[in-house]
Amino acid sequence: MDAQFQAESTPDAPGGRGLRFALFAGAAALLPFLVILLIEIGLRAAGVAEEQRRVFITADSGGDYLALNPTYAARYFQGFIPGVAFSPFAVNKPENTFRVFVLGGSTTAGFPYRFYNGFPGRLQGELEAARFGQRIEVVNLGLSAVNSYTVLDLAKAALDHDPDALVVYAGHNEFYGAFGTGSTEAGFAGAPWLKRLVIALRRTVLYTLAESLVMSPPEVPSTERTLMAQVVRDADIHQDGAVFAAGVAQFRDNMERVLAAAGAAGVPVVMGTLVSNLADQPPLSDAAEPLDAFAQGQSLMESGRMAEAREAFVRARELDGLRFRAPEALNAWIRSTASAPGVEVVDLEEVFRQESPGGIESNTLFTDHLHPNARGYQLMASAIRDALGASGSSLSIAPDSTVDALDQAHADLLITRLLGDYPFTKDASDEEVRSRYEAVLQRATRAGPADSLAVQIIRGHAAFPPAQLRLSEILTPRDTLEAMRSYRSLLSWQPFNRSLEERVIQLGLESAVADRETDRITLAAASRDGSAFALNALAAVRLRQGLLKDAETVLMRSEGIDPDDPVMLFNRARLLVLQGDTLGARGYFQRFQAARGTATQ
Repeated sequence: MDAQFQAESTPDAPGGRGLRFALFAGAAALLPFLVILLIEIGLRAAGVAEEQRRVFITADSGGDYLALNPTYAARYFQGFIPGVAFSPFAVNKPENTFRVFVLGGSTTAGFPYRFYNGFPGRLQGELEAARFGQRIEVVNLGLSAVNSYTVLDLAKAALDHDPDALVVYAGHNEFYGAFGTGSTEAGFAGAPWLKRLVIALRRTVLYTLAESLVMSPPEVPSTERTLMAQVVRDADIHQDGAVFAAGVAQFRDNMERVLAAAGAAGVPVVMGTLVSNLADQPPLSDAAEPLDAFAQGQSLMESGRMAEAREAFVRARELDGLRFRAPEALNAWIRSTASAPGVEVVDLEEVFRQESPGGIESNTLFTDHLHPNARGYQLMASAIRDALGASGSSLSIAPDSTVDALDQAHADLLITRLLGDYPFTKDASDEEVRSRYEAVLQRATRAGPADSLAVQIIRGHAAFPPAQLRLSEILTPRDTLEAMRSYRSLLSWQPFNRSLEERVIQLGLESAVADRETDRITLAAASRDGSAFALNALAAVRLRQGLLKDAETVLMRSEGIDPDDPVMLFNRARLLVLQGDTLGARGYFQRFQAARGTATQ
């Protein structure tokens, strides 16, 4: 008994008691985190704050489509709600779908236009033609005033939804966007890792609830002052300073993470170099050196020394301490990624240079300091389409640099407001900015229906879709071309409205005046649902335009869906007549008569 008692009472082996203490201490330290984790899991199961946390939300009544969540987008800012594009994509990706997510800031969002007139919206149409026969989904995740932190966050979310490619156009907001190194929107987070942690935490319920208790809710942007007038903390960012270096470093670091995540998922990335207005945008800062360089550029341009003039304008931009335009350092890094596997760089800066008078980017392609006009956005879409490639049965498509009347009127008002405020107009009080813009709105109210409706939207008295519908109805008896252009934009807001789509297509088929608009509407419908109705309408328009090869491609697809469709058979007969095959045309016409007789019985 004594021996047994002594054996059971033997003191711990050296280190045994210390090990147990360490394990106990570790467990005690982890207990609060375990409790927090369990609370988080419980809150998620209960659906608490789900609307604020979800990146994508249901976009249709049937729950078959998702779209970017506006409430989630607001979480990148303090007191500001950015507009989001309505670019729904299928929850369950259908076969033969080519899905592209486009990431970036306000240029990607389409400013000053609505999303369908920016380059992602135009890219949708370009790909529908280049990859005819595939279902095209171009999902626009662009948000105003965001930079590479947001791009990284949204890229990770996009990669969960089976994209075929990511398109990235970002970099102008590294200094003054959300979490910018010289911005009032930097938040309390300083180090890059802490900024990324804050963004990650914003997807948790507990952080969302805590944030809602200590922060005021975001507000819809005021019509009195622009966001540019509010975000500048450091108005003189030198090239050799710490703030400049931090902005370049965070862009490089975040974009490398985007490329790594896409590479791990096997998803190719198309990156565009950044474009900005050189000849018609003086430096925004008041420093003498950049202003002198700009004046030198103007003098050299007047004397016809264009290459030297461009160098001077670029130098003026690089020296401009008020950094709303991305510096060359970012484009240099973007170009350096061209050799990385799965990355293709589209040199948009070179595209714009070649398309600008004298090879110097100017107002011919821009609305302001960096946002392209409609022609500029079309150039971007075409260049990116070429990078993404075509399929075997592509259709021809004419470049489209048009904008519907309502969006143009609204864009003009936005640009007027932007250029009438800081940093374009300095030393103006809040009251001066407000009163000047109010005078502009008053004049626009009396200018015509499109301008009047645009003012109502600016004032918050009308939403875009109903205003677009109202203008379309006004234009229908007056101007078929403008009406069809307006209806095309309306369908971008209402992509699930098949009844409206069919009525608009029928309207277009009644008049050849609007064939280009009808063509793009029917092309979008054919890509989205591949119905015989849409295909036959597209073929009819292509026949009317004399595009026989395209019409044949479309009709072959329609015939594969329904070989006895009377409309298809009639269009087939027309096509064969135009191709000189009267015998073949007779056969299809006889089939058409038989099918029509069957249909009327």
